[in-house]
Formats: sequence, structure tokens, C-alpha cells
Amino acid sequence: MSGEELAREIRHEHEMLAALMQRLHEDLTALRSSWASARDDLRAVLDHLRRHFALEEEGEFMEDVVQRWPHAASHVEALRAEHEQLLREAKRLMETGDRAIEGRLMSAWADECLRLLSAIREHDRKENHLIQEVFCLDVGGGD
Repeated sequence: MSGEELAREIRHEHEMLAALMQRLHEDLTALRSSWASARDDLRAVLDHLRRHFALEEEGEFMEDVVQRWPHAASHVEALRAEHEQLLREAKRLMETGDRAIEGRLMSAWADECLRLLSAIREHDRKENHLIQEVFCLDVGGGD
């Protein structure tokens, strides 16, 4: 896959993930949402999160960042570690979601899901900032 194709694929996955995260957020906060719908949406977010992170890691995207800006290696490794943490938390929530059937357990589970969505958004913000720093670095023209 060429760099341009990889970038398009990552952008597409990012858009799909954002839409699914929004839908899950709405399910978790709206009174009209069904419990089954929220769990199904979390499952879809987890599936797309796996694919999104795999594209970034297996597509050598992160290696390109380090190659262009070696000083970013520690940032890339921190982001990679966050991939594992976010996936682990999403899997845990999938498992506990089946046990959180009613009352306070459901409310606590929904709160944890909302925190996960916030963590994913923060992770995306850090990735986007790093990408802008590396690929859009303006060194000036020296008029």
C-alpha cells in the first residue's frame, strides 16, 4: 500500500471511528437508548479501533514519523503504548458490559465508557498534533 493509499485508509477509518464514537456517546447519554444498542456500539468501536491502530502500526505510518523526525521516537512509543491501553480498556468494558445489567452497575459502566471515549479523543488529539509537527513543519523561506 502506498503512503497516499495508507493515509486515505487511515483517514477513512478515523472518520468511521469518530462516527461510531459519537453514536455510542449518544446511546450512553440519551434516555431513549437501549442497553443492547450501547453494547453493540461499543463492540463496533472496539472493532474499528483495532483496525485503525493496526493500520497506523502495520502500515509503517509510525515508522515514517520517526524517520522524518527521530526526536519523535519517544512520542511514537508512548502513542503505541496508548493503543494497547485503549484496546485493553475497551475489551474490559465489553466483558463487564454483559454483567452490568441494571441500576448503578449500568450507570457506572456508561460512565466508564464515556471516559474511554474521552481518552480516545485525547489520544487522537496527540497523534494529530504529532503528525502536524512532523509532516507540516514549516521551516520558513528566509525571505
